[in-house]
This record gives sequence, structure tokens and C-alpha cells, in this order.
Amino acid sequence: MNENKPKTPTAAPEVTEFHPEAPVSWNVKYWSPDGYDCQLTLRTGATEGDMLAVLTLAKKALAGMKATGCSPVVQITRGGAAAAGGNGGQAAKPEHGPEWCPIHEVDMTKHKKDGQVWYSHKTPEGEWCRGKKNGKED
Repeated sequence: MNENKPKTPTAAPEVTEFHPEAPVSWNVKYWSPDGYDCQLTLRTGATEGDMLAVLTLAKKALAGMKATGCSPVVQITRGGAAAAGGNGGQAAKPEHGPEWCPIHEVDMTKHKKDGQVWYSHKTPEGEWCRGKKNGKED
């Protein structure tokens, strides 16, 4: 018996269906009316009916979660402030440092010049942002 003889490779499973990546997609994060942090991705080729069907299913899923006693970890009130949710009555503390932009939810670059230190990033519009609204800390 020749032990050095290469083994015959097995055939790869046949692919019966192929889903190419959409050439364009749009992603948005939002808060549900009950305070859940949600994310929706729309891709080219999706019809208005497809989008409405997904939103209807999401609404039913959130209602089911609420009916079984689930609650968001942190709820955002209409004024934008965090309120205690399903985490034992404790509002979540931000886990981001000074390099995080709370406005655009992106990391910022640290800059140093003449003994001064600051963080900033460029917005999609090409403007510089330092993570502050109207020049004031968030």
C-alpha cells in the first residue's frame, strides 16, 4: 500500500442559491417609541412593501418583548435624557472617553499643538467637529 499517495479531494457542496451583496445600502439607528435601540438597513432592490413588512415585523417583535417583561437597558426620554430601564434602576454610564464624538458617534483624532490638546474629526460634509454642540460640552 502506498502511504504517500495523495487522497482524492471530496467535492464541495453545490451552491443552489446565490445572494449578491447590494451595490448600495443605507443604514440608520433609531430609538423605538418604547426606548429600544434599533437598527435598520435598506439595500437596493428592496421595495416599499419589503420595507413596510420589515417594520411591521419589528413592531410585533418589540411588542412581544414588552409583553414578556423585557425592557431596554437604557430608555431615552422625549427630551433626549437617559432614564433607568431594565438594568436594575441604574442609568447606563457612557463607556466612551474624550476621543468619542457623541454627536456623530465616531472616534475622533487626538491633536496636540503649543501645549494644547484636543480631539476632532471631519463630518461627512467636510466640516471639523470637536464633539460639542454649539461649542459647549455635551
